[in-house]
Amino acid sequence: MSRHSDTEPDWDKMRDQVIGLGKLSLRKNHYALLRDHVYELERFRELLDCCEELILIARKDDGRIVDANGGACRALAYTREELLSMTLDMLWSEYTQAKNLGFANLNTLGQDAEVAFRHKDGQRLILEGSLSQQMADGLVLVAVVARDVTERKKADADLRDSESRFRSLTQMGADWYWEQDAEFRFTNQTGGGRYFEYFSPSDPIGKTRWEMGYWGPAEDFWETHRQMLERHEPYRGLELRRLGIDGEVRTVIVSGEPVFDESGQFTGYRGVGTDITQSKQAEALIWRQANFDPLTDLPNRRMFHDRLLQEIKKVNRGGNHLVLLFIDLDHFKEVNDAFGHAAGDLLLTEAAARIAGCVREVDTVARLGGDEFTVLISGLNDINCIERIVQDILSQLAKPFCLSNEVVLISGSIGITFYPRDAQDVDELLRNADQAMYVAKNEGRNRFSYFTPALQEQVQKRIRLINDLRGALAGGQMRVYFQAIVDLSNGQIYKAEALLRWLHPLRGMVSPAEFIPLAEETRLIIEIGDWVFNESAAWVKRWRTHFMAHLQVSVNQSPVQFAKNNSNDQWLAYLHDQGLPGEAIVIEITESLLLDSDAEVKASLLKFRGQGVQIAIDDFGTGYSSLSYLKKFSIDYLKIDQSFIRNLAPGSSDMALTEAIIVMAHKLGLKVIAEGVETIEQRDLLIGAGCDFAQGYLFSKPVPPEEFELLIQAGLKSYD
Repeated sequence: MSRHSDTEPDWDKMRDQVIGLGKLSLRKNHYALLRDHVYELERFRELLDCCEELILIARKDDGRIVDANGGACRALAYTREELLSMTLDMLWSEYTQAKNLGFANLNTLGQDAEVAFRHKDGQRLILEGSLSQQMADGLVLVAVVARDVTERKKADADLRDSESRFRSLTQMGADWYWEQDAEFRFTNQTGGGRYFEYFSPSDPIGKTRWEMGYWGPAEDFWETHRQMLERHEPYRGLELRRLGIDGEVRTVIVSGEPVFDESGQFTGYRGVGTDITQSKQAEALIWRQANFDPLTDLPNRRMFHDRLLQEIKKVNRGGNHLVLLFIDLDHFKEVNDAFGHAAGDLLLTEAAARIAGCVREVDTVARLGGDEFTVLISGLNDINCIERIVQDILSQLAKPFCLSNEVVLISGSIGITFYPRDAQDVDELLRNADQAMYVAKNEGRNRFSYFTPALQEQVQKRIRLINDLRGALAGGQMRVYFQAIVDLSNGQIYKAEALLRWLHPLRGMVSPAEFIPLAEETRLIIEIGDWVFNESAAWVKRWRTHFMAHLQVSVNQSPVQFAKNNSNDQWLAYLHDQGLPGEAIVIEITESLLLDSDAEVKASLLKFRGQGVQIAIDDFGTGYSSLSYLKKFSIDYLKIDQSFIRNLAPGSSDMALTEAIIVMAHKLGLKVIAEGVETIEQRDLLIGAGCDFAQGYLFSKPVPPEEFELLIQAGLKSYD
């Protein structure tokens, strides 16, 4: 609109147009022509300036702004003078493009549209409003009437982003979101990760939680839950189980909070749920691994202790007797060594099943480890039936076991103890049962034994003896005695057997039959055996040097010492250090060592033989005698056990067996030594049978080395 037009505008008409444009105001160029309307226009200008909406009027052709209200100044941070010196495309970068397109991208003229204007500080403002055009004084004017919706748009975008994130998180996470109405019926369920692989999102819609068929909760549980909901209380960690579409029971945990509208009216609940099936399964697996034996699937030591404690509490509350059976499989180690661990595992699994089959389902059968099992029997009115149960277990264990291609025979040794008769706590009860089991094993296996107070005393004595034995060697309490071995052809001493003696400071001389098994059990025999060998070698060196150049000393070697791989090497090295030939020593071993021998045992014996050390089989005839090992190993001597010599008499079976052993040994090139010779008659019968050597009280008791030296010097006069 020109400020110097030759034609006077119709101001009344323009005023109506301004009002029709919706608060449009035009600058007046000819103040003289507006005298009658000044007051009205000034009031109208004040109203437009107070309006919060942004109003801009510009020429359409070049976009030059011809008027602006106060709302535009406030929204864009420009003064009116600054705006009147600007064009629309300085504020609206897309003005020219929109104009050229006929404003088609802004919808129909006069309709609400969104445009982006530039704030004075450079920020981008989103305006929402109307765009219209009018003719005035031959010019086309564009009127922009809009409001600043930047903050609202940002809030809307933030809300959409928040909702998008929420949907994304609920879809990706393990949790799902749910809503209920005021009647506790589900109205919405979404998200849940893999949860909806097992359950349909629409499945609960319109139902209450107690109508969904969860597993386990009884009506009283749901009644308590409903009462809590009716009080509009929040809840956490409600754990439930439900059958999924795959037939698997899923465990879920849900939490919820009440929802109220602006007036405080209760409208329902909303909350989250989580499928914790995998964690529950993992917990169950960990618990089972911690409490059950993976091989036999029986309770392990941990679970057994827990159940034993529970049963003891029941008895203490007035129940019946509690019986504990302690079972050890006889000869299991031999099966494991002979056929391998896989066969041993099969045997243990089958043995566990047989034991469990002999007791009630309410009784506890556990595997403590290795080949040790326990059975807890409670609630019995008649304890006399225990022997029937025990005999049934022994009978089942004695039946053949088929292990792949092998059939093996074992047995069981069982210790029996009662609570509260025999013990007052768990540890004592277990000790008593274990002690009774060892009595059964020592009495020949495949049997049972009850715990008794006398047995307790015996065990306590055994424990004290083991404790004393640990310090016996360091305390100088051990002695090496020597017993003469006589050549029956001339009555001369050519050999001696080194025998270990323990001189206890309080008990005096302790029988070897009493402490040697303990030394083997505790493996103290390794250190003690090395000491015995060194002592024996030192004395034989002295005697060979000063009295008898070909004297031999026999040293017993325990099977436990063979398990220590370097013992034999140490012995041979000590002989070399002492300057002694191998033939100065004879190693005495038992038949059982050869029967159970492996490659290492054979290698050790051959190493001895390679250094000239001779080998003798001690107590021959009392074990599982076999001619095969006499051929397999290079044996030099057989020592006939004294049990045959004790009842030696003409025509007796012992005489026949002794003569057979002597003939067999000589045929194989072995020498024979008879043990336990106490009478002249026994000596003469052995001479008549062709026996080579003898030892026993007839010739000499085991004596300290100083006394044995006197025997060598004086010569033996038993033949006189």
